[in-house]
Amino acid sequence: MALFGLVVTSVLLGLNVVGARPPHVQSVTMNAARAQPTTPPTQPVADMLARVIGPSAAANVELVLTTSPPAACNQKHSTLADVPDDCVVVSAGSKPGTVLVKGTSVGALGYGCGRYLRDSCNTTLTWLKTGGMNVPKACLASLPRPLAPLVLRRSVEWTYYQNVVESSYSSAWWDFPRWQTEIDWMALQGINLALAYNGQEAVFRKLYLQHGLNDTELGKFFNGPAFLSWSRGQGMAGVGGPLPLWWYDQQAALNKRIVTAMRTLGIKTILPGFQGNVPVALKKVYPSANISNAGWLDDLDPLFTNLSDTYMKLLIDEFGTDHYYQADGLFSHKTGPWVQQDDPEGSAVTDFSAPIEPDHDAFLHSQAAYNGMARTDPDAVWVYQTWIWRGYSTKNLPFLKGWISAVPEGRYLLLDQTAERIPLWTKFDNFSFFNTSFVWCAMHEMGGNIGMFGDLSIINTDPITAMHTSPSMVGVGIDPEGIDQNPVYYAAVFDTAWRSEEVNLTEYFSDWARQRCGRRSAAAEQAWALLSNTVYASASWQHYEHHMKYCPTTMPFGSGWDTPMVRPHYEASDLHQAWLLLLEAASECDLSDAFVFDLVDVGREYLSLFPCVAAYDDLTKGKTAGDIQAANTTMNLVMADLDTLLTTSAGFLLGQWVSDARALAESMPNATAADVSFLEFNARSQVTSWFPTGHEPVANGNTTGNDDALASGLPGLWDYGNKMWAGLVGQFYVRRYNAYADVAVKQIADDHHRLTIDVNAFHEKVVALSAAFATETWDPTALPNKPIGDPVATSKALAEKYKPAL
Repeated sequence: MALFGLVVTSVLLGLNVVGARPPHVQSVTMNAARAQPTTPPTQPVADMLARVIGPSAAANVELVLTTSPPAACNQKHSTLADVPDDCVVVSAGSKPGTVLVKGTSVGALGYGCGRYLRDSCNTTLTWLKTGGMNVPKACLASLPRPLAPLVLRRSVEWTYYQNVVESSYSSAWWDFPRWQTEIDWMALQGINLALAYNGQEAVFRKLYLQHGLNDTELGKFFNGPAFLSWSRGQGMAGVGGPLPLWWYDQQAALNKRIVTAMRTLGIKTILPGFQGNVPVALKKVYPSANISNAGWLDDLDPLFTNLSDTYMKLLIDEFGTDHYYQADGLFSHKTGPWVQQDDPEGSAVTDFSAPIEPDHDAFLHSQAAYNGMARTDPDAVWVYQTWIWRGYSTKNLPFLKGWISAVPEGRYLLLDQTAERIPLWTKFDNFSFFNTSFVWCAMHEMGGNIGMFGDLSIINTDPITAMHTSPSMVGVGIDPEGIDQNPVYYAAVFDTAWRSEEVNLTEYFSDWARQRCGRRSAAAEQAWALLSNTVYASASWQHYEHHMKYCPTTMPFGSGWDTPMVRPHYEASDLHQAWLLLLEAASECDLSDAFVFDLVDVGREYLSLFPCVAAYDDLTKGKTAGDIQAANTTMNLVMADLDTLLTTSAGFLLGQWVSDARALAESMPNATAADVSFLEFNARSQVTSWFPTGHEPVANGNTTGNDDALASGLPGLWDYGNKMWAGLVGQFYVRRYNAYADVAVKQIADDHHRLTIDVNAFHEKVVALSAAFATETWDPTALPNKPIGDPVATSKALAEKYKPAL
């Protein structure tokens, strides 16, 4: 049993955005989520620690929840005008071998425990595939006493997490134990506001069945399991579907456990609001409703009021509520939320000090959307992704003024989703969304693609600048489309919620090396110093968001997401040297999942950007059949070696993604063998063609059902979700290069040595092999779901084989 020194008169399970929600408002939870009266308020944190470091070590952590900040907290963030009271102090415990963590909220306790494990125990706390939460055995045997008290106070109210599409790109197949691990990691990072998006289809199904639709019609509305994010308000319908009937209840039951686990650890849940995308079949039931052919219901139509009110009641009944709801779009029947808008009529605004007249139509639509939440939950806070506004000019200011001003003060929380690259709060002379509460977010990545990139200097400075410049900046967060990559980047974002000054990045990377190694290692620190000045030093657009534009995921004549080839801004020798230094550190470090991930990741990046790119250039620039065949032989060798390297780490396995999809169906008593294959088909399709072949969308939001739709080209999202995983590299991407070589050699023969690629013929081959790959059945020998091989020996051999020329 953990030692509890409780100083508690009330439990603070979270924090309020200034003005966003009155302090008296309490979370509405299900009976199952309510803690028993005799449960100590720190018990959820104690239980979390027991899961992470084991019951024995957790028993030596004294957890104290207090209603007022410790005195040491008053000295933090003195340069900021207004900071939250949330604070935690980590110090030596009351007995030898114990540690005291004293904080003002459950969330603060979680972050304090996480910082202790990182700072004093050399622990890495990252996503499971990137190393997980590896605590060195020496620390577990005897918890080190902090040399001096560690005082941590929030500089902003919120630490936000997740993107609405992450539930498809990364967590589509998770069971609750995997979710529990994720939620424990969230608590240790200090995350206190996160999406809870699973299971919403069960709510929508109840809604639409009540309004006269049937399961056949809903099967054409909801996307398949790997594509649900894009039928949840993104304008797609039926892609990769229909859902098995058991899916609805299974996901709803899962989300009930998710929201309960989040709330007990002080994490506010954001539930999906009603966005007005409805089944097209609803037009038959309500022929006079203002519904577009693509299924967008105008929120000024009375049907929107009817549906949103019913939906909100069903949603809260199913999952309880913390009063935060995420909903995007324009809420007009004219267009979906992510469609680029025409430049509006009118003059550009040049005088930002003059009052801006709000657009009346924008005001009405925004007001109606918010009221769709607030009629059922008067304490509703609307969380809005501002991605659609990135391209707005000063001509759009009246629209923005109308849209934002329609929501009552304190009831809007805007996500500045790509603030690390295209910040919106700084637009229009630092307009800060007309002083509306916003969260500074780093998206960084799209499609769940794999690559080492990101400018850490921006993360170190820009959120701090926002804190000191904009009083409406109330949080920091991350919203990558997919996780399981670049953990060093995202950890830096989370820590900014607890500081108000820049850090020394040299020291940051040195500490990171220590945590990934498990102890101090000069070689590991030198490796990360090199990485800090290469892969993590460039803000180049090519190294941002779509980092898939390089070998082996690049395809000649691709859709656009996979071309052109990235050319690194640093020398091959620098990245190769970082790989060698990690190999040198292998004899000093714990060969944990974290260290192995880094070793393989650096090797993967080097092989991809240099040997593979060289082979790609030779292949695509070859003018004779002999040149092309020789280049393709080299490419096959590089791909085989890269696939072998990736197989040695749990972070890069297609087999795990596929087997997890199959396991989800196999865990359901009423699932069929066809359901198991169907989920595997979804899993394979998303990371290859993206659109399942035969399910490509057309203008009305339905699907063509015709494989010939791709014969003359590739859809725009082809390859968007590619992954540099073992199995994809060695069994899929290499086949595409072989297909290109076959077409090129044939063209030379047909054209009498004049090379003009038949792009249609090449695309037909790519579509055919994609369709065949998507319908294969998982073979654990061909696609292992656990790492195999020696990562150190494999890295050493490949580093020598592919060392850069002098």
